[in-house]
Amino acid sequence: MKGVAAIALCTWMLTGCATGQLYIGDVPREPLDRLWESHMLEGTRARYIGGKKYDDTPFLSPKRVLGSPLGVVDGPRGISVYEDKGTALLGLLQGSGWILDGGLIGQVEGSPATLELYGRVVWPLHSVPLGIGGPRVKPKEEKTYDFFLLRRERGAPRATVLAKWTIQPGEIVWFVPEDKLEGPLGKDETYRWLNETEDVRGFVRYLQEKQEAEITITGLTHPFVERVKVELK
Repeated sequence: MKGVAAIALCTWMLTGCATGQLYIGDVPREPLDRLWESHMLEGTRARYIGGKKYDDTPFLSPKRVLGSPLGVVDGPRGISVYEDKGTALLGLLQGSGWILDGGLIGQVEGSPATLELYGRVVWPLHSVPLGIGGPRVKPKEEKTYDFFLLRRERGAPRATVLAKWTIQPGEIVWFVPEDKLEGPLGKDETYRWLNETEDVRGFVRYLQEKQEAEITITGLTHPFVERVKVELK
């Protein structure tokens, strides 16, 4: 046991836990939420990896899926926060943390203000021995979506959050695309499992006669249509 403890202590020091390069324990999500949402409220683009901000050229693919948070993460209003510095067992397990990806997926222009719909995907990351091979993810069990309805006044430095909705893992429909129903070996269940995907999207429109914003989220196990009272002339 002393030998194991000595090895763990050396690992803890050499891998960065003792110097602050890695977290001792899990990475807290709250500071990452605040960072992501701060850029959302300011209407700015951002990409963070391991606490460091990267400035790259925004790009929106013409083939992107409309309404998909991942379809806009590389765009001019995309926001990505990746943190995998969590550890366990004195550094023997590394790589736990969070991925928060998304951005502006829809908007409605008004004269005094603009309604904006932001969406983001959130994955917890799980540590592996010495971080080798990268962190593990459990998308079907843990992947969630957040959608935010904002009102952005002309000239205001920050928008106001009018509503927020969180989609839990059990609400998401998972499926195998038709072109992945059969693999090289025929109807291989492992091949199908590896190609399972989902298609959650968010949309916003404004009902002028009722002065309501209507939010529709698709790709769920149940219909999702919510309305929020808001004046937008």
